Amino acid sequence: MYRLLIADDEPIEREGLKLIINKNLPDIRVIGEAKNGREAIELVDELSPDILLLDIKMPGINGIEAAKEIRRKYKNLKIIILSAYDYFAYAKESFSLGVYDYLLKPVRRAKLIETLEKVISEIEKERIERQEKLKLREELSDIKNMFEEKFVTIILEDGLKGENNIKNRIDILDMTFDLYYVLAISIESKNNDMLSNIYDEVFRYFKHREKSIISKYNDNIYVLVEVDNINEIEVKRLSYERANKIYNRLIGKYDIDIRIGVKIGRGIDNLKRVIIEANKLIISVKNKNIISDFYDKNEEDLIEIKEEYQKILSIIKGIVNGDRESLIELYNLLEMLCISENYKIIKLYEIISILRFLIFKKRGKMYFNDLLSGSKNLELDLCYVKKIVIDELNKYFVEINNQTHEIIERAKEYIYKNYNKDIKLEDVAEKVSVSPYYFSKLFKKEMGKNFIDFLTELRIEEAKKKLDEGMSIKAVSRCIGYSDPNYFSRVFKKITGMSPNSYKKILKK
Repeated sequence: MYRLLIADDEPIEREGLKLIINKNLPDIRVIGEAKNGREAIELVDELSPDILLLDIKMPGINGIEAAKEIRRKYKNLKIIILSAYDYFAYAKESFSLGVYDYLLKPVRRAKLIETLEKVISEIEKERIERQEKLKLREELSDIKNMFEEKFVTIILEDGLKGENNIKNRIDILDMTFDLYYVLAISIESKNNDMLSNIYDEVFRYFKHREKSIISKYNDNIYVLVEVDNINEIEVKRLSYERANKIYNRLIGKYDIDIRIGVKIGRGIDNLKRVIIEANKLIISVKNKNIISDFYDKNEEDLIEIKEEYQKILSIIKGIVNGDRESLIELYNLLEMLCISENYKIIKLYEIISILRFLIFKKRGKMYFNDLLSGSKNLELDLCYVKKIVIDELNKYFVEINNQTHEIIERAKEYIYKNYNKDIKLEDVAEKVSVSPYYFSKLFKKEMGKNFIDFLTELRIEEAKKKLDEGMSIKAVSRCIGYSDPNYFSRVFKKITGMSPNSYKKILKK
């Protein structure tokens, strides 16, 4: 149903218009009548019509003046001007106000019906467009919310590839990442409902105050807040203040242990490092609920913590990469924990947390889930937990060795089948589902040579066989994956010490 308001100072004119509309246009309902411009303005405010039939010549405020006032507030209202005067000036001024049409009195029934039907069609089209835009806006909002919730996951797990994707989709976030701070919020409880409630609380607090992204990853909540037009010292103060406020808000509502790491960053390319460093602050510093590396800390304590943390991190990185010596070092460190209950720099829970994070980052698999389900239990029997950790890591080393063998065998199989194509290290790495960097190191360690040397030697061995079969040098070149015979000849000579022609001559002897 479409709502229509008539504004005309002649009662007979109003009745005639109503009669035509009620008889011929059932989809239009006349919702009111005004006898002058002032009433028209007031009734538009009160009744919100879709269409306004507006006479130009009325006492007091005339139709043109009323249209100007109404148009300032109601951009989508369809105004049809009625006039007994065929004055060009009136028509020109009315159309400059965005009037839909200009009809001369007495209005012919057919013309009025035709005009109103066109108006209805246009209103319906605009409604559909508004609905589609609203639906699109809602869909974009949903996409944006999902994207933000997974934002830290994309940054940490997809690496540079993920960052490039984010750069391509940065418009949806409406952020520049010029200057920002990150809060990494670690929560003692691993209860999903509790985490969800706290996420909602953090979301409500920051979204109403700041240009921010609220994201979840590995049972932690991350807040990225973009700041504008303030210096870095002010950002430090503001970020620490916000961390304090959300901390007090959460502990006032939930009876759980909460720790918050605070870190400032610049540029999207540095975002991954900033997030990881915010995590490190939570792990490395004890006896503080809000930790930053720029505010409210004893400098000597911080130096001691950082040095010890670097040592621990070095050991753990060695373990993640399969170094047995690092496993022995960790064993000795855990022995120290069992002896000294007052060991303050780092405890078993933090070691397991770092191990879990880095192993997942490297291998895509979670370890120590049972141990981390309740951190309080770790304090009860450190020696027992130490034994579980070492047993789990020994299994991890066996798994790495098995995986390594499987990865290399699958890679070799792919290379043997495709050596005659334009394959690259990245192609093989993708086939065996590991990063190119990791595959390169692994391949060289296991095969004793790098990927390109292995591929080249394989191609040259196949070239020898084909030359022995009597194939031409040009044909052999194409057959083993080289489009340029001259380049093939240079590679062949580098590997064998002789040119393909010399090799063929030797074969004929």
